[in-house]
Amino acid sequence: SNERLELVRQYLENVGKKIQANWKPPKSKKPASLRMQAKFRVKPDGSIEGLHLENASGIGILDNSCTDAVNASLPFDKYPAWAQPIEVEYTFNYLVKNKPVIKRYTPVDESKKEDSEK
Repeated sequence: SNERLELVRQYLENVGKKIQANWKPPKSKKPASLRMQAKFRVKPDGSIEGLHLENASGIGILDNSCTDAVNASLPFDKYPAWAQPIEVEYTFNYLVKNKPVIKRYTPVDESKKEDSEK
């Protein structure tokens, strides 16, 4: 029913907010734009099973920060047993922008150059 779908939607939103609040991505000096996706099932008692990362970054410290964020969020809220285990797909967006180096062009002052050559 629509009511049940709405409950599940709200539940997933709360799960997402909790994970986001617990995510402590590593700092980086290098620019990066990576997306890791955690997948797991939440059981009615709020525990999870089958946690794994899809398209892991391959950077250990970063991938671990994602699974750590999920584990730090446990347990999730309990929900009615009529709902099947809820499949969760949570995407971590890791974006580090580098600040562009601004190079200022300083023109050579020709009048001073000639003075030094005399």
